[in-house]
Amino acid sequence: MNYLNVVGPQIRKLRSQQGCSQAQLVVKIQLKGWNLSRESLAKIEAKLHKVTDTELLYFADVLRTSVPALYPPVNGNGHLRESLEKLLERRQKPKPPCCSGS
Repeated sequence: MNYLNVVGPQIRKLRSQQGCSQAQLVVKIQLKGWNLSRESLAKIEAKLHKVTDTELLYFADVLRTSVPALYPPVNGNGHLRESLEKLLERRQKPKPPCCSGS
């Protein structure tokens, strides 16, 4: 089976840990401005629906977590979410000037 996202199970896990039903999460997301249906959320959690970067921001906001925390651990030497966190940290640091002034 071809899955369409990798964040669905983590979204379901975080939602359940917070004692939130799918319907309750949908209402919270709708109040933020995304017209998500409960059926679409169920498909996202089952990895049967794609999730855009903007939609990840809605989930992170409503679930009170970071975007990297929505990603699952990966096999190997580390976790995907740790790599994302490091990338975000690097992007927040000021960049040195690329050229010396004359």
